[in-house]
Amino acid sequence: TNPDNLSVGDWFKFKVDGGEEQRRPVRLIFITPRKTRFVFCDRGEKDYIDCTRSEIARRLRTAELELREAPKFDFRIESRSREEDFAALLAIIDRVRPTRT
Repeated sequence: TNPDNLSVGDWFKFKVDGGEEQRRPVRLIFITPRKTRFVFCDRGEKDYIDCTRSEIARRLRTAELELREAPKFDFRIESRSREEDFAALLAIIDRVRPTRT
């Protein structure tokens, strides 16, 4: 996907570095006239992420590769919080664990 196709108001999920890496929803709120920088904010408009064109292109390529790999897996966990992710993992284990009779 080409960064030129992005529009202000589009929503994405970004991996955000920090104490625990997770994907967070962010909205594109500003694109410079030459489309060299892209500014995103979270739902609460408290955190802002400023990305270069090359960083956005890299993120879009990575997302495309991840989506192409998805059919190879039986289960998918959409990352939210650590606790929600762990609960989703336990639910998968319960579904696939053989029942004892």
